[in-house]
Amino acid sequence: RVFLLHGVPASGKSQLLRIVQMMLPEEAKSAINPADWNDRFAPVGMHKKLLNIAGELSDKRRIDGQRFKDIVDGSDIMGQYKGQDVFRMSITCTHWFAANHLPKTEDTSEGFTRRWLVLDFRKSVAEKDRKAGFGDEIGALEREAIAAWAVLGMVRLLGNNTYTLPATHSELVNEMANLNNIVRAFIVGCREIVVGQGGETAEMKLYELFWAYNLAVTQQRALPVPEFRAKMRELAMAYGLEVRTTPEGKTMYGGVKIGKR
Repeated sequence: RVFLLHGVPASGKSQLLRIVQMMLPEEAKSAINPADWNDRFAPVGMHKKLLNIAGELSDKRRIDGQRFKDIVDGSDIMGQYKGQDVFRMSITCTHWFAANHLPKTEDTSEGFTRRWLVLDFRKSVAEKDRKAGFGDEIGALEREAIAAWAVLGMVRLLGNNTYTLPATHSELVNEMANLNNIVRAFIVGCREIVVGQGGETAEMKLYELFWAYNLAVTQQRALPVPEFRAKMRELAMAYGLEVRTTPEGKTMYGGVKIGKR
């Protein structure tokens, strides 16, 4: 998973990143922003590193979803140093970032969102209580104790075979998924439909509700019918839906019915 420190400004996100950075020597670290992971040369900077920390994520630039998943998974990709031959590599470092907003991507799959681990920073530190260089101070004084603490956490992680996820993580990942997929936002948010409890609805009836919901709530660019249908197919397994075509060529959505929740 990729660690994202998400929250309000002056809440300690940067100080925690400094503590993490100070756990490793300079030669073990890189600073490649995920918005640059689809660049021809940038990913090679993470090759054979243990930690990648690139500060704040961009609010404007979108992340290439497939490239993101390949790198986070440690899949083989092609890398190249400038002026040298292309070679095959896998990136296995840990990634830590901070942001005041949630990551944006064109990738609407669940695979993109489930690779994040979001830690929520909701409390801003009052200006009178802020201490410059606090993260550096803690990192320098407590490095050995933090490492020992992390080893205990690693044992628990390996035993559970998964991370312990706070409730706020689930809330924010759900928000991220809706932000990047307006059809998903419609499925989970529209009060005019009931999902996963049987029933069947014709595509155009559902699309009309989607159009109205999109206009009133998300205010994003509306999708044409073929794109709406493609995204509904992507969501079918996760929400227990069935997309079928009648002998007359009419598209129907099973598991969705019109009615108040």
